[in-house]
Amino acid sequence: MCYVKSKQKSASKQFVDQEHELKLANVKTHILESQLLAAEASKCNYRENTQILLHENENLHQSVKETEQDAMAYITFLKNEVAQKDMQIHKLLNEVEELKTSNLKEKHDLSSESTLEIERIQKLLTQKENEIKLMKTELRLVKEFQIQRVFLEAELHDIKEKYLSSEKKWELKLSRMEEKFFEEKIWLKHDAEIKLTELTEKVHAEAINNIDETTKSIYKKNFELVKSLEYYIKMSESLSQSTTVLANEKKKLLNERETNNLMVEEKINQANCLRKIIKQLEVKFYRLEKELSQVLSNNKLKNSFMMKKHNEEQESDKFEVMRLHGIIQMKNKELKSMKILSKKIVDERSEIEKFLIESLEYVKNEIIKNRSRFKRDAEMVYNKQMRSAHANLVDFPKICNFKHSKFSTNNIFCYLKDADSWHGVSDKVDISCLTWEQREKVLRLLFAKINGLSFSNEEAFVKAKESLPSIPLVKNTTENKIAHNSGTKTFLTEADELPEVFN
Repeated sequence: MCYVKSKQKSASKQFVDQEHELKLANVKTHILESQLLAAEASKCNYRENTQILLHENENLHQSVKETEQDAMAYITFLKNEVAQKDMQIHKLLNEVEELKTSNLKEKHDLSSESTLEIERIQKLLTQKENEIKLMKTELRLVKEFQIQRVFLEAELHDIKEKYLSSEKKWELKLSRMEEKFFEEKIWLKHDAEIKLTELTEKVHAEAINNIDETTKSIYKKNFELVKSLEYYIKMSESLSQSTTVLANEKKKLLNERETNNLMVEEKINQANCLRKIIKQLEVKFYRLEKELSQVLSNNKLKNSFMMKKHNEEQESDKFEVMRLHGIIQMKNKELKSMKILSKKIVDERSEIEKFLIESLEYVKNEIIKNRSRFKRDAEMVYNKQMRSAHANLVDFPKICNFKHSKFSTNNIFCYLKDADSWHGVSDKVDISCLTWEQREKVLRLLFAKINGLSFSNEEAFVKAKESLPSIPLVKNTTENKIAHNSGTKTFLTEADELPEVFN
């Protein structure tokens, strides 16, 4: 009884436990259903978010591509602008140098012309000064002569008066001497006649009285008369000599008077000539002084005009140099900003190139690994099939060669060469769905486009790949293409099964 009760109790307890467990299970199922619904909703949410993200990713890829294209276009534009700016700067610098050389040449020419003009004017000035000095000396001499002329005229007047007075005195003296000479001559003649008559009478009387004594006295008287006659003859000779001397003196005085008259006339003529010369020199002096003042004024005006022109040219050259300097500074600032921007773009591009090179290296290694694994697996399957066929379990497979050979009809590398074909791949495909060969080609095309290369066929692409020294190319690039299975449309390097030739 007790056993039955205990059994009933245990059964009731088990039933209660089962009901409790069922309730718990129902609760858990409800919870799980709600969790499942929440998970489904979150899954749908995630799907929508994933689609949105994929769409955004595509948009971002497109925008990145557009920005890269814009950046490349902007870089090329900036390069062209930099080249143009460099050419303009070089041209402006050449123009500045030409302006400087032309200004220096013009300045040198102007300075040489001005120095030559100044030297010519100075020579002319010295010549005019010498002429003026000569004229001044002549004028001084003329003025001195004018001053001395009064004294000379007074002296000539005195000389003339003295000469006239001396001539009058000499004429009076001469007339007196002539009168005296004639008087004495007449007196002597009369006296001699008287004495002769007296003597003749006396001699005649004495001769009569005493012939002997008279003879003696006659001789004596005769001797005395001879002496007195000689004396009178000498006196007459001396008088005649004095008359000749006086006549000579008279002639001399007349000659002197004539010479003095001639000298006076000559001096008067000289004075008249000097007056004319003085007038001419005064006119010439005034004319030369006027010409000199005009030349000096013209020279001053010309020098002032040349200095003004030179200063204006210097100012214009200075403003032009300042303007060109400002343009050069502005161009330098633009160049600095362009250099900073181009450096930034080049750095970003170098980072992109580095990333692409690393990606290509990684893809190349993955291609080598996948191909070696594919070749190893294919060789293992082929050997397994050959062993099975040798055991008469299956038919012999087609003969396949695992080495490069020109004459092989069934080579493992022929399947790898099928990777070059893009057949069956849609235009819009995600890069994660591509094989490593396709990724390598995409990366190489992207790298070539970044470097500004454009090509329309595969040969141009191969040439482009050969012209990219910064990208490490994989050997046998014709083998690193996309492999496609014609029956299953599965890529060889990613297929789970081998081709039919190995099955």
